[in-house]
Amino acid sequence: MSEPLSVLGSKDLSAMVFEHLLALAAPLLEKMRERKQKVQTAADVLAHQRYLRETFAELIGGLPERTPLNPRRVGRLERSGYAVEKVLFESRPHFYVSANLYLPAARRGPCPAILVPCGHAREGKAYPEYQRLAQGLAKHGFVVLVYDPLGQGERSQYWDYARGDSRIGMCCPEHEYAGTQSLLVGVNLAAYRIWDGMRALDYLCTRDEVDVTRLGCTGCSGGGTLTTYLVALEERLRAAMPVCYITSREAWLATGQIADAEQVQDRIIERGIDHSDLLIAGAPRAIRIGAASRDYFPIEGTRRAFDELRRMYALLGVEEAADLFVADGEHGYSQPLREAAYQWFHLWLGGEKDSRSLFPPAEKTPGVFFPAEPPTEPEAVEELWCTPDGQVNTLGSRTVFCFTREQALALPPPPPDMASRGDAEEWQGEMRARLLELLNVPAGHGAPTCDQLGVFYRGKCGIEQLTFQSERGITIPALLFVPDKEPGQKWPGIVYVHQDGKEAEAGPTGTIQMLASEGNVVLAIDVRGIGEAHSIGAIPRDYAFMGTDGYHFYQYGMLGHTLVGRRVHDVLRGLALLAERPEVDAERLSIVGQGSGGILALFAAALDGRAGTAVCCQSLLAYQAIATNEFHSWRPPDFVPGILRVCDLPQVAACVAPRRLVLAGPVDHMRRRVAQPEAEAAYAFAQSVYALFGAEENLVLSAAAP
Repeated sequence: MSEPLSVLGSKDLSAMVFEHLLALAAPLLEKMRERKQKVQTAADVLAHQRYLRETFAELIGGLPERTPLNPRRVGRLERSGYAVEKVLFESRPHFYVSANLYLPAARRGPCPAILVPCGHAREGKAYPEYQRLAQGLAKHGFVVLVYDPLGQGERSQYWDYARGDSRIGMCCPEHEYAGTQSLLVGVNLAAYRIWDGMRALDYLCTRDEVDVTRLGCTGCSGGGTLTTYLVALEERLRAAMPVCYITSREAWLATGQIADAEQVQDRIIERGIDHSDLLIAGAPRAIRIGAASRDYFPIEGTRRAFDELRRMYALLGVEEAADLFVADGEHGYSQPLREAAYQWFHLWLGGEKDSRSLFPPAEKTPGVFFPAEPPTEPEAVEELWCTPDGQVNTLGSRTVFCFTREQALALPPPPPDMASRGDAEEWQGEMRARLLELLNVPAGHGAPTCDQLGVFYRGKCGIEQLTFQSERGITIPALLFVPDKEPGQKWPGIVYVHQDGKEAEAGPTGTIQMLASEGNVVLAIDVRGIGEAHSIGAIPRDYAFMGTDGYHFYQYGMLGHTLVGRRVHDVLRGLALLAERPEVDAERLSIVGQGSGGILALFAAALDGRAGTAVCCQSLLAYQAIATNEFHSWRPPDFVPGILRVCDLPQVAACVAPRRLVLAGPVDHMRRRVAQPEAEAAYAFAQSVYALFGAEENLVLSAAAP
């Protein structure tokens, strides 16, 4: 009969983290609503707009300087009523954007122009819905620029010529992979996406066919996201229609769905920015929200967002410039939504007279001009290629990784020169404060509430099945291994955290049993989202590498927290529990972490001096290794956004000094053991800090032989 290593029995914690996130979000969402309610005058709207634009630009990590576009026209298709030019330009140096420019055939002078950022479709600009939209707009007299988002169409960031496909997976997987890696240097993928859009507008403004005073933007889903971002930050736009994206963050969080890396920014809910706010930032420009009645972006949130938008526009005296159009149907840029876009841009950018004679109005609201969609016929994907083989990699294009690596190599900031133990202690204090702010680890006071659910014996060791409350709403399952003792005897205490959960090394021949047999009380825990505390949910294939806790990684970030920081808190609460046990000598506490658990052990020991020893087994050598290598085997839930702007793991290790720290078998970005010289070189700074304390022997690096 197998031993009962599970703790919970029939109790289910699969929704625990999700419910905790909703509880954390509730007061922040209320503050968000209160902030908007205080906007009561036109002057208040302008002040709110300034806050929104400045804060959002900060949250995405800023935008680069403009560099030469170096545009090229590489082909042209002549079609009935319009032509398509194939265009390449550089949004950043050697970062190529492939685009199609649709030109109306019957032009009389410069025309209004519409930018179309594409949604999440592998084909990018060649996706049939976007082709139909561009053709329809061109036949209605608009110049249209449709460009490939990075990771889509001709802009794979990880193209494998041998396979003829992305190494990661086109579209969403590429966004997540590049975007989470970029977070290590404090840059949100939205910064790249927004800059592509801004430079696409720059290109439109170079064309003689375009009236630069009449620019619009529309896109669906991910393209709706980009349209919304551009409305907030791009003053040249006069009208916009984001489609199948706008809802409320409250409604979106309640769905439990994941979003792409560019659609979530750390601290954005904490800083009070909802979807509607990004549109409000663009007032008084003409904005129509396009929505589908059965979209997975909740329609009730869409209606709430529109009500907020309309109220702000009314305060500015331009209520007619805000509109909501809801089509019956599911997610996508359907024909009714496309026709709503034609009508909106005719209304606010002109060109209406020319197209009324070409295409009769559709049957819509009586007395309101609503142009029908003209005949459209999507081209084959290859017909719209701007490159010889359908990938900008052929041209030597840089990738997001190239920019991430470039930034990571210049990080983290060098530490100050230190000549004494006092200097080191001062630096440690400052670094701990910055780590606490970055990780946002909650304060813990006293031992947490604990429940014993069972006990069994293995040889001379008792094993208690426990749960404790790490914080309100978070239950941590644990196994406590207690060796036999003489009356009054106290053992050293160890908190053990394994990346696969408490049961991974809890068997008769496992590491935990070995530690207990050597005379240690061992508390093996499942931090939130791991082991019995694992969240269960349907994970779309495109997000498989993120895992369910990858959802939590993004959601905690939007609320101003980090998943790593919250898991470190779980470890520290376990340490507090252990310190209060009668069998444990509170002066001899340790933390042992395995794999990803080693990262948690290191942060926990750096932030809390109660642990006299920390042991990190087969744990990550440095975050810089992930940021400077194109491919890695670590999951985003192990990442700390912005960490490299502050420090790296060797600096975290230096915060443990002079206490004992053992790095056993550190591994690299691919989880391969690093050689001893590499480990020593990476941790040279930590060794120098230990030396200032006269405790060089307390930092033990046990890496592979060279």
